[in-house]
Amino acid sequence: AVELEKWMDVDLAITGEGKLDAGSLEGKGPGSLAHMLKQKGIPCIAFCGKLEEADRIEASNLFEAIYEIGQGRTNQDSIRNAAQYLKEAARDSITDWLGRRRGGGS
Repeated sequence: AVELEKWMDVDLAITGEGKLDAGSLEGKGPGSLAHMLKQKGIPCIAFCGKLEEADRIEASNLFEAIYEIGQGRTNQDSIRNAAQYLKEAARDSITDWLGRRRGGGS
């Protein structure tokens, strides 16, 4: 409906979901977007509050990196401070990604 294909002239895509899990790979927004991007050779970074079934998600090789902003935090803290944690994760992810593009790692 939003004709995503015509918006894919990018170097990197960023997506997110409250809980990233195996269902995310099967038709939900982040997985569908990542599949489309993978076919075009465009890396995709995912942000999530919680990551479940990490082995399966990582084995899909759909995401360049996954940042779980709720990792090691209570649900209440994650929700209350989501904006700050997301800001920190976004900063870290771009720093990591630019470092990899330059060949230096993070």
